[in-house]
Amino acid sequence: MAQADLKDIINTLFTAPVEASLMAEEGYRRIWIEWLKKLAKILDGTGGGKDLIESHLDMAPVMKFEAAIDVAITMRIVTVKETSGGGGLGLAVGPFQASGQFGFSNQNTSDSTLSARARYQLSNTNEQTLRGYLADAGIPVTKKEELPAAIEKMEATVAKEA
Repeated sequence: MAQADLKDIINTLFTAPVEASLMAEEGYRRIWIEWLKKLAKILDGTGGGKDLIESHLDMAPVMKFEAAIDVAITMRIVTVKETSGGGGLGLAVGPFQASGQFGFSNQNTSDSTLSARARYQLSNTNEQTLRGYLADAGIPVTKKEELPAAIEKMEATVAKEA
């Protein structure tokens, strides 16, 4: 039977949605990295310049995170207490013998339920565009030659998948 520490369960209940939002933001960055890689392929095929880069940066998906999350956990806690014992008694007088044994057992069970619920309203306050992200991070992408370095810098911001 699986057992879990109550502190770990409550910690997970209250941190999992926020950790999930961090993972979602990282997922957006992965999408932008793929977007830049595809843009590099387009530029290789067309030989386009700054105007093509500018227009494609504006077409990249926009990151806007907003979520209402309800998380709940219900645990059933069962306790069983058992007490048992016994004894024996014997008496012998000459050729006559008498003996007896007795035993007892007592078992008590209790069953309880623990429920915990959390409601989250998560949101980033503004939309984040690829162009804005690159500008905020100080990653220039105005020329075809700058794309590989931009991709490399962005890949450093996402965790490597196992």
